[in-house]
Amino acid sequence: MSPVFVETQASAGDELTETITVSATGDEPITVELVHADFGFSGEDYGVVLIRDEAPDTTAFSTRGWFSLPKPRYTVPAGGSRDLPLRIEVPDNTPGGTYLGAALLRVLPPDAAAGGSQVQAVPEAGPLVFISVDGGDPPKPKLSRFEVP
Repeated sequence: MSPVFVETQASAGDELTETITVSATGDEPITVELVHADFGFSGEDYGVVLIRDEAPDTTAFSTRGWFSLPKPRYTVPAGGSRDLPLRIEVPDNTPGGTYLGAALLRVLPPDAAAGGSQVQAVPEAGPLVFISVDGGDPPKPKLSRFEVP
């Protein structure tokens, strides 16, 4: 998946498109869907915390409802890649500042064989999105290290 970070400048009411490239490196195609999360920072080391849309509270710099894809699901062929157009819609009444979100793509498990059962992990990955909206002079967060176990 690339890029790891998206940084963009916008004004309130803007509609932008950023490209996310998804690769299926295995022997099987994968199907993905967009899952949004806000992200914030916790603790003295400012570790990244994902805040799911189902959570009742989020951050003051939330991007809930800002991200979409033209279709609900995309299939990436085995051994291939696909570019997905991430649409970012900044609401008209958005005050100036930096807004933070994660455009996660969830890999959907293949259908189970008839009569069978399966337990599978459902991985999610995608870029962290920094949107600087005109009209403010906020600090821009800077990540110096990003690790995935």
